[in-house]
Amino acid sequence: MYKYEKQNRSINENMIKELNNTGYEEILKEKRTAVIEFYSQTCPHCKRTEAGLRELVQQLDKAQTDTVVFAKCNIESEPALVKRLEIQALPTLLFIQEGQIRNRKAGFTHKLILQEEIRKLAGPNH
Repeated sequence: MYKYEKQNRSINENMIKELNNTGYEEILKEKRTAVIEFYSQTCPHCKRTEAGLRELVQQLDKAQTDTVVFAKCNIESEPALVKRLEIQALPTLLFIQEGQIRNRKAGFTHKLILQEEIRKLAGPNH
């Protein structure tokens, strides 16, 4: 569906796709809610946020994950996208709905806050 880099990870971790510039454009065309984490491999707060995101994905059932797209973007791999979206802190989470950035969180974000942001956009069943 999206042009993501392939990675050898478990099924649950594959729910969070590695995003590139083309994949971002495709997400904007989607009708689903999207959560994108911009991260660096050396950022400890990014690792904590991603761990919470993975836990959240594992808790969602199939119907819920069909309505929300989860992705992450390594800032070193996609500098043009980082510049275009004005990513200035790590990690940065973008919450997208109907092709528009509806919210942005910078710095470590707890799993419960992520869950609440998704509920605001995707509905109470998330």
